[in-house]
Amino acid sequence: MTKCIISLGLWFIAIFIVSSLFVPAHPPGGVTVPYYFALLLIPLAVYSCARHCDRIVIAICYGLLCGFFFTFPIFPDLDLDLRYGIYSKGRVYFIFTLVVTLSTLSCIASIYIWRSIHKSKEAEQGAAANP
Repeated sequence: MTKCIISLGLWFIAIFIVSSLFVPAHPPGGVTVPYYFALLLIPLAVYSCARHCDRIVIAICYGLLCGFFFTFPIFPDLDLDLRYGIYSKGRVYFIFTLVVTLSTLSCIASIYIWRSIHKSKEAEQGAAANP
């Protein structure tokens, strides 16, 4: 379990570095389209770490953490945007909820995909060993 958490921590740092390449430093801020493709690394991280520990709880926590953390660059000047009416609070809440939920669900799906592939391989190996 310790290997899994350390590995997910390293993946988190790697995703942070890759995603930070796509956040422009100059106004108006926000993110570019490749930022969203960098977020596809989140379920890949859970999938690659599933061999160490395939617990759903770790996938849920990692998905929530990444979803919450990586949503903030989408709104660089959130207080000003809300003050001047560029975004409504409902829209901001909706986007935050959507990103966090999709991140968590994709992590859970990657665990289930890993389990199904791993169990099918075990079944094939068991059938080959017992003809």
